[in-house]
Amino acid sequence: MTKSMRFYRHIGSSPKLLDFIDRMRRKHPTRSSVCGLLLAEVRSSCDATDDQMYCLNMLRALRCRRGLRALEDSAWSVANRIQSEECDENTLPKERDRIFFASILCAIGEIDSESSHSSLLQFFFSVRNTHLKAAGLIAMWREHSMFDIDFVVGVLEHEAREPLILSGLSTVTLQLYRFDSKIWWKAVVSHLSHPSAEVRMYAIRALGTTGGPETRSEIAKLLDDVDPEVRKWAAWMLEWVDHQG
Repeated sequence: MTKSMRFYRHIGSSPKLLDFIDRMRRKHPTRSSVCGLLLAEVRSSCDATDDQMYCLNMLRALRCRRGLRALEDSAWSVANRIQSEECDENTLPKERDRIFFASILCAIGEIDSESSHSSLLQFFFSVRNTHLKAAGLIAMWREHSMFDIDFVVGVLEHEAREPLILSGLSTVTLQLYRFDSKIWWKAVVSHLSHPSAEVRMYAIRALGTTGGPETRSEIAKLLDDVDPEVRKWAAWMLEWVDHQG
């Protein structure tokens, strides 16, 4: 299977999308479908109106420096617009903007290179809005070779803002199968007593999948939690732990 065939298989069978890409390639016949130069042309075209299509359906074109730069520019455009609309650090951005920003960062995470990881870290440390920071953190679960478990655990140990705690717990949960639980055990257990019921539920989910007697004893403490949803999750995860043996 050629690179072009793999690319078309990756993006699916949308006639509109396939026709658009074909027209772009005919304008630039020497450019590969998997080249970031083509991505830049698509991004600058007046016909490219669906930004999420651009981010999510052309991942194969993002492996070069120019492709990553195009994604970064798009993400900063959204972030700057959100942060210039009198949106303080704890304000929840509009859903469309929030999803778009998170989609771009997840696309960057998929690249899984030193450059893309540095880009996610830059967004995390540079944006002011807590929800945008959380999007940068959750995008890291898309990484494999570059995923930094110590960084995420560090966030969980030192961060007090709920959106970041929830994103950190989600990221750990999605990656925990790859790491020794001793690395993140203490950070997750500490959130079983968090004031937020949602945080306690996420901590149960992260902890429960590890199994073992220590896990069981910690989760069992929440069977009498004041929140019914937390109690439900505790009971369900204990049942799951027992089933796993």
